[in-house]
Amino acid sequence: MVSRIARGEQQEEPAVATTVATRPVPDDGHDGRPVRRLPQLLDIEAVAEVLGVSVRHVRRLVAERRIPVVKWGRLLRFDAGEIAAWLDRYRRPEGA
Repeated sequence: MVSRIARGEQQEEPAVATTVATRPVPDDGHDGRPVRRLPQLLDIEAVAEVLGVSVRHVRRLVAERRIPVVKWGRLLRFDAGEIAAWLDRYRRPEGA
């Protein structure tokens, strides 16, 4: 018995729904407080790449408490906004 594919017949694609049911996102929480957006968290390799340093150097900054970090169990995560603010604090003014 020869299959349909071997005979060169095209297989009909099953119909797939292309619309996705979504519900509107409320502007505030169920208790009336505004919803806070979660920060984008970076891992240590991403921070090292952004800073242009080694992972070992970032670990040293963490150990010396010189860089803002979020510890989640044994994981180290970095808030992208806090890293940007931290960099701005150490930025020299232009012309100085």
